[in-house]
Amino acid sequence: MGAVQTVDRGNLKTIVINERESTRVPFLRGILIRSLLDSGLPFEDALGLATQVRDEFGDTAEVSSDTVRERVIELLEQQGFPDVLEPYRMPVAAPARIQVTSQSGATTAFSRGKHERYLQASGMKAEKAEQTTAVIYDQLLASGISSLNTCELGYLTWLCLLEEVSKKTARRYLIWSAFQRSGRPLLLSICGTVGTGKSTIATEIAHLLDIVRIQSTDMLREAMRMMMPARLLPVLHTSSFDAWKALPIQDIEHRDRDQLVADGYKSQADLLAVPCDAVFQRAIEESVPIILE
Repeated sequence: MGAVQTVDRGNLKTIVINERESTRVPFLRGILIRSLLDSGLPFEDALGLATQVRDEFGDTAEVSSDTVRERVIELLEQQGFPDVLEPYRMPVAAPARIQVTSQSGATTAFSRGKHERYLQASGMKAEKAEQTTAVIYDQLLASGISSLNTCELGYLTWLCLLEEVSKKTARRYLIWSAFQRSGRPLLLSICGTVGTGKSTIATEIAHLLDIVRIQSTDMLREAMRMMMPARLLPVLHTSSFDAWKALPIQDIEHRDRDQLVADGYKSQADLLAVPCDAVFQRAIEESVPIILE
């Protein structure tokens, strides 16, 4: 295989091949920018150089990592960055693990699973999220990057989505990231009758969005039943399907059965609206995300 293979590219991405490590990953401008920054190049110059390299190999199907590295060195020499050449020329060893530092200063190992869930939370399908995370992780390893902060990781992720997926996906990622940084709690209400899968959906969403608190309306209803006897609120002490039987309706035999069931369900739901509102108000005060089902 030659160092460079040029074809009619269309919308395909350039694949960078590292024969020593037997890896094949799409070219990511953001990873190259980070490598240049680590070597001491200012951001604006790193962005311009990485963009030039991307454009030069834009019509190339496959290119070796050595070829990309040699071209970057040539451009650094041509553009007059001798102080950056030596750090960039140094052989890169893949780090044992990649450390990610949060805005609060806490440092944790890069978690592919957590990164994938974050992408899924922004609207990506599981398979595509897994592929995107793998590309970013492999490129970080190949570039020898052992540590970065969450802002840098977010920027690299956005660039990868923009270049490898779509502008729409990248924009959704930015919107979700902005909401996560806003400090506002996420309040989700999952509605439905008995047996429709509310609890299953709530559990899946909680795992995906890292939400700890799930509040069941069944628990709220039981608490209300302890405080309010059946003689005061008979509608509350029946199942949601039979709540209509406790309604003060005189001409039941002339009413539509489906409408009666709906009226009973709504009457019970109206009673539960008060504690549900209290749960949400408490979550807002504590700035804690919660799912109510």
